[in-house]
Amino acid sequence: MRTPLCILILALGLCGTLVYAYIYHQGRPVISLQPVYVEITTIDEAGYPVVGSQIRIENMPKGVTDSFGEWKGIVQAHPGDKLALSIRKRREVGRLHADKVLHIPKELSETTEVKTTVQLTSKKLSKRQTGKKY
Repeated sequence: MRTPLCILILALGLCGTLVYAYIYHQGRPVISLQPVYVEITTIDEAGYPVVGSQIRIENMPKGVTDSFGEWKGIVQAHPGDKLALSIRKRREVGRLHADKVLHIPKELSETTEVKTTVQLTSKKLSKRQTGKKY
């Protein structure tokens, strides 16, 4: 007689938990991803545009900069997100790189734009990285 009573109490407790979880999540608004227009301009240490820089947002390749050092595209994000931006440009002498955080506004509209200019800093490559023999 004790076993059926325990099973009944356990089942009622589980049902109560499921009902509470359902009610709790129904009251919270679900914010979906929204498109955000992003424009990135890359410049070197002298202030000149960097052509062909590889753009990565949240470690996903998004493309390369054009002849004006610009990349334009649409990124899906939640309002208020902070997205990791990584830019790399390999050169014969060394490489240029920069890491930055893109701040998405907390209030998004259909015409929300995020524009940023990123200055790339240089890093010399070793002979092994350039492929030159010692």
